Order: sequence, then C-alpha cells, then structure tokens
Amino acid sequence: MDFILYEKKAKIATITLNRPEKLNSLNSPMQEELASVIKSASEDNEVKIAKNR
Repeated sequence: MDFILYEKKAKIATITLNRPEKLNSLNSPMQEELASVIKSASEDNEVKIAKNR
C-alpha cells in the first residue's frame, strides 16, 4: 500500500491518505487501495470504529 496507511489499535482502525505531494487527491490506484482497506476494516470483527485522517 503506497497511497493509504492503515493502523489498527484498540478496536479503532485509522485510515490515512498518504499522497501529500498531490494534496491527497484521489486517482484510480488510490481509490482501489482505499476500497480494499475499507473492505478489510469492515470484515475485521475486532474493528469497531474506522476513522479517516
């Protein structure tokens, strides 16, 4: 994952957009990565909250 950072701590998933040189604008690869990370978080029974930074 190059464009999205994912961290899970104490039932909270933090999803961070990591493309500062483009002001975190979404391109196709970033959208695919984001969708994949959101799907993973939603399928993880330990995650109760997902937040975006």
